[in-house]
Amino acid sequence: MKAIPLTVAFCLELVVFAAFCLLAFVLPIHPFLQSIVAILLLAIITWFWATFMSPKAKRELHGSSYYAAQIIIYTIAAIALFYKLGVVACAVFVVDYIADELAIH
Repeated sequence: MKAIPLTVAFCLELVVFAAFCLLAFVLPIHPFLQSIVAILLLAIITWFWATFMSPKAKRELHGSSYYAAQIIIYTIAAIALFYKLGVVACAVFVVDYIADELAIH
């Protein structure tokens, strides 16, 4: 019965991608440049996730390197959510992530 936790994990990954885009809008630069940076950040995180983190990745990370990368990525996403959407959004994201990891493993 891991279908629900895996679905939640997928939704959290989508939130991470969106949070990386939000990170660009924290920067004190021109709005046009913020949009460009958001697109670049989305491209970078999507490439990294597809290359190293996804279950079908050809160079998938394993063990502690996988969890270290996941913790770094999710921490950056939580910081972006905190700065752009506030403490409630950040707290909901972090609690949901921890609960989902406990449910999967």
